[in-house]
Amino acid sequence: MSEAESPFAVLHDEQHDANLPVVVLMGWVGATRDGALLKYAELLAKAGYSSCRSVQPTDVAFSPFDSTRRAWAVALLTYLKRQQLWPQRRIILYAFSNGGAFVVEQLLNLAETEPRYAQLPTSIAGIIFDSAPAYTHPGMMQKVIAASEPPSMRRRLKSSYYAAMSALQPLLHPRSPPRFQQFWGNMERLSWGRPLLFLYSADDPLCDAAKVDELVAEKRRRGQDVKARKWERSGHVAHLRHHSDEYTDLLLQFLALTAQDAATGTVAAPTKGEHKPVDHRPVDLLAFTAIIDDIVLPDGASSMGRLGGGGPQTLWGFQLQRMQTARVALAAGVGADFPQHCMDWLAECSIDTEALLPCESMTPRAWQILEKDGRRHEIWRTPFNDQLVSMLRPRLDQLPPAYHTAKSYHVGVHPRDPSLPLLQEIGQAARSQQGTAGLPFLDAGAGLVALRCGEHGAVVHNASGEAWCVPAYRGTAVRDPTGCGNAFIGALLGALLEGEGLAAAAAWGCAAGSLMAESWGTPTHPPRQLAVEARRRQEAVLALAALV
Repeated sequence: MSEAESPFAVLHDEQHDANLPVVVLMGWVGATRDGALLKYAELLAKAGYSSCRSVQPTDVAFSPFDSTRRAWAVALLTYLKRQQLWPQRRIILYAFSNGGAFVVEQLLNLAETEPRYAQLPTSIAGIIFDSAPAYTHPGMMQKVIAASEPPSMRRRLKSSYYAAMSALQPLLHPRSPPRFQQFWGNMERLSWGRPLLFLYSADDPLCDAAKVDELVAEKRRRGQDVKARKWERSGHVAHLRHHSDEYTDLLLQFLALTAQDAATGTVAAPTKGEHKPVDHRPVDLLAFTAIIDDIVLPDGASSMGRLGGGGPQTLWGFQLQRMQTARVALAAGVGADFPQHCMDWLAECSIDTEALLPCESMTPRAWQILEKDGRRHEIWRTPFNDQLVSMLRPRLDQLPPAYHTAKSYHVGVHPRDPSLPLLQEIGQAARSQQGTAGLPFLDAGAGLVALRCGEHGAVVHNASGEAWCVPAYRGTAVRDPTGCGNAFIGALLGALLEGEGLAAAAAWGCAAGSLMAESWGTPTHPPRQLAVEARRRQEAVLALAALV
């Protein structure tokens, strides 16, 4: 297929600088690839940025079937890959109106549900929303059609068709929320692609500025790097025309900001024929300790060679709460005998392994023998000595610099080795970060206490006196309780760092522990595949939480 026949087209900058991110222009419904979008591509080329542009067809954008929009997003990524623009280089998503925002939504869903796109979030340098996202409803769709189609029989037929499809949606998808609610929920939870830039106007008839105001405020509250400009008067996707100089300045400043991160590592060494982009995001959670568990249940059933130690389960719980969009890492010493299936599991859960340090000793391994009354016996199969302790909790100066300034840390403290020097070292690193969340309760001492009570749930309270009793999730089909407490802590921490309340965060912990209990060792499914069920369980637990 020639470029003229393809729905996608590329315009390279004159210097073709491979160190800069590629801008992916996704047009509004009714735009033309080589008309309206071309002026944006030319502006980018003059500034030194290559771009890919496309416009999602109206029947795809407004289809009652999500699969058509998903197929369009897959086609876009396939085109970028064939052009060697991704994943070799980082990309900036530039979405105009909902025609573009719908594509962003599908890219989010692809990253969460298909392993081949799991690393997509790490290759996003930033996202620009122009007149988007628009909070839609069936009546709004009619306005969009009226704005994008001249008066004609075609417009009347199209309007009638989409009105009928909207009315039929509850019958076609009886268990799903309305399409506009799904879309807005996806925009609210979109947490990758920092920084974000929103360009919109108060008088836009198609994009509700008040809803965008709320979205911007919520994302800022969660700690996302969000920039926004709201004009009082402008047209829908016409801000460049009405505010040319200011719009251009805002755009180029944003691109320069994202390029600073992308310029040092956009092209990574290939792994098995694929390019893995360098992840420039700050580390959200660094967890220590990896042990190979050989688990024996009270009835004699056993499972050998499971990845445990506390660190992996904590990271899994954190990723479950964050829908596998966070940057997390495991720090531990491992021997040459570290199982490949454990490495594969870490990759499937999007857990960085650059902090796994190769050691001459065997990987720490232990029997985990469980009793009916809840007691647990850990019997080391590798000698418990100073070498093993150093593998369980390596020093920060042994790790790559990116892990020295993680937003949070999880460190297991063994009664035989309290590791106070390591805790002090982490505390100093946390204090040195101005304006970041290192160890949020360090300076306050025991500012928050969580008592994990197994089948009875948990009790959590903070220094201000707030305390909650949160039950375990009813109906958990317990298979193996190993690691449930660590999964609880990971999800609890993930929720707290996002600003959720104490009870809601503890409910996340109980949901994570419940899902962990239903598997041998760590769950075989990556967190993103369990995110919907986790949310359902969290809501069920939270409804039963009680103030103490």
